[in-house]
Amino acid sequence: MTGRSDRSTGPCLSLRPVLHASPRPVLHASPRPVLHASPRPVLHASLPPVLLTSLPPVLLTSLPPVLLTSLPRFCSPEGAPGHGFDPGRTERIQVRPRAYAGSRPGEDAARRRVRDSGRMTEHAFRFGVIAGQARSGAEWAATARRAEELGYDILLIPDTLFTLSPFAALAAAAAATSTLRVGTYVLNVPNRTPAHVAWESRSLQTLSDGRFELGVGGGRPSGHTDTAALGGMWGTPAERLRRTADTIAAARRSPVPPKVLVAASKPGMMRLAAERADVVTFGLPPATTAGELFRTAEAFRRLSDRADQVELMLGVTAFAPSIFALPDQLSRQVGGDPREMAASGAATFLIGDADHAAEELLRRRAEAGFSYYAVNGQFMEDFAPVVQRLRETRPLTAA
Repeated sequence: MTGRSDRSTGPCLSLRPVLHASPRPVLHASPRPVLHASPRPVLHASLPPVLLTSLPPVLLTSLPPVLLTSLPRFCSPEGAPGHGFDPGRTERIQVRPRAYAGSRPGEDAARRRVRDSGRMTEHAFRFGVIAGQARSGAEWAATARRAEELGYDILLIPDTLFTLSPFAALAAAAAATSTLRVGTYVLNVPNRTPAHVAWESRSLQTLSDGRFELGVGGGRPSGHTDTAALGGMWGTPAERLRRTADTIAAARRSPVPPKVLVAASKPGMMRLAAERADVVTFGLPPATTAGELFRTAEAFRRLSDRADQVELMLGVTAFAPSIFALPDQLSRQVGGDPREMAASGAATFLIGDADHAAEELLRRRAEAGFSYYAVNGQFMEDFAPVVQRLRETRPLTAA
């Protein structure tokens, strides 16, 4: 549901590594002087704190100048790589003290925020795996069973002509597992009539013993080609919005209606999700930063009295120990250089170890309400330790 963004994050200082006699190398701005911190400290920068913290200073000093100049500022008061930075600022960023493994970092601050807000309800964490291809039925069933073994809650499948047919694949996955939920992520509504979706949903709810979740959307940017190939009518944005609303209504009439996820980016779909969805995922460009994501979530909550009760879901494009560990083939999924996107603070990239990632997801749940994460199936095994760490945390509810 994401497309490439050409949005610039603004100019950055040209950085050149300089080695000093101190034990840790320091990055200085050149040729202009370093700008100092503003009187008001920055408590939470827009870049997730997991980014770049896994890179040792010695490695940073060995990076080519062209790469360094492409990165936003990330100097701490000590001159070492900081935990977070805002690409739109020019001053030094104050670093928040790191909480280490075993302390459930960020949880106390999260509880204070929920207590003080008197408004936001936090959901329990949920975790999904996004997959859509297999060489055989046995391989697909093994993927579903492995997701269940690793502690994931749900297996999600896209709706494209180059992935497995969603309802057939989800029925097979449900038959191979006992507790794993299954869901569409998300159905391209112009491809099927509302009655067709309701029929398939009712059937899958029965065959899975109530484990199906219906994800719908007005159509990804290139979805019109699939719709044409299937003989459907793409329609105008307004027509696709009405089709989405009709599809949700038809599915809700089932004796055991499924939980409904809506993928939304435009105002009309946002309002529909706020009024009728159980879960929402925002169809934002892959380079969207955490700050931009948080602002979208806050705007969403203002659309309806019930919007604060809607579960917020975010896809995890990649989880890796460093930006250099990101596989090249991700460029086809995100429509650009994944390393550049991760370095600029793209929220769907989690860079660091499992403890750093768990801290960041705790922060996102506390500050913006994101509690449901679906990871690219390529990283299912790597992300499992993050799932295990966050299973130990409790959902927070405003009094």
